Amino acid sequence: YICYSIYRFSRCEVYTMTIGKRIAAIRSFRGITQAELGLKLEFTATSAGTRVAQYETGYRVPKEEMSERISEILDVSPFNFYTFDGLSEIPLIIDFFWMEEFSPDTFRLLSLYKDKKIKESASDSLISLYHASDADLPDSTYGVYIGIGDTNTYLAEWAKMKSRLTNDEISRDEYFEWKLQFPYSSPFYQNAHGMEVDDEDNFFKNPPKWRKSSK
Repeated sequence: YICYSIYRFSRCEVYTMTIGKRIAAIRSFRGITQAELGLKLEFTATSAGTRVAQYETGYRVPKEEMSERISEILDVSPFNFYTFDGLSEIPLIIDFFWMEEFSPDTFRLLSLYKDKKIKESASDSLISLYHASDADLPDSTYGVYIGIGDTNTYLAEWAKMKSRLTNDEISRDEYFEWKLQFPYSSPFYQNAHGMEVDDEDNFFKNPPKWRKSSK
């Protein structure tokens, strides 16, 4: 079960965010068939579509080398297909992205702030009181701070992109593309890793050559 409390769930559900489901979603977004992807992966003409279908249904799980090839062909960050042991903010954020894609009605990003005005007693001064920016949330909504690496910085960047989407500054496809290219599409990540950064507003016109810059 996956329940991250900084997001609101109507109930705790099982989220099947398999690599196969991600491959299928990205392949469809790129507008290519299972057979076309299979041929680009150098499977035979008779098995190309079947092999990709097996990946997408979870019958087969692509090994790391195959996952890298798939990410190159689909032109997305390979982090979409990696699995990690331990705590790492990048796969955590990418999992959040995919939760939003697969269950947008029950999963949302919140902006929280401390309410410094409410203090009903002396003991309240020791409690951090927060109000969510989303007025539609139920009273039973809670939050938790995730202090893993640069998680909060990436969440702030994500919130900014969602705001740009809401304000029609970027399209839904551009928003999805930004998530597919993460973390290479993150200005913070680019600066932290010495990547050449274009003006943010020009990102979608001239995407950073993240594959060349990061290797």
